[in-house]
Amino acid sequence: MVHLALNDIAFPGNAAFYYSYLLKIAAFDPLPTDDFFEAAWNFPHSEPIGAQFGALGYETKYFAKNMGTPYLLSLIMLVCLSLILCLRGLFKLCNFTCFESAANWLD
Repeated sequence: MVHLALNDIAFPGNAAFYYSYLLKIAAFDPLPTDDFFEAAWNFPHSEPIGAQFGALGYETKYFAKNMGTPYLLSLIMLVCLSLILCLRGLFKLCNFTCFESAANWLD
């Protein structure tokens, strides 16, 4: 229902405004990530795909910027999982308990 306004149907301005607020709630984007994306990655300036995308808050055509907080959380999770795998592998090779305790803490 939230992405219904992306269809090629004429919506009044107040309905598009309402859908943009619903999208912020449904997308779970509580953190302001625009400054982080500008500092971390150099995305060239791009316009929204269409006027309806811009009205809903999809400001660019880049997936990472449009996803916001969920994209950053998935990156953090991937980094933590790779660290856990490396620490468990080091524990099996060296048998140091500090590697296992660090992996358990991250887990």
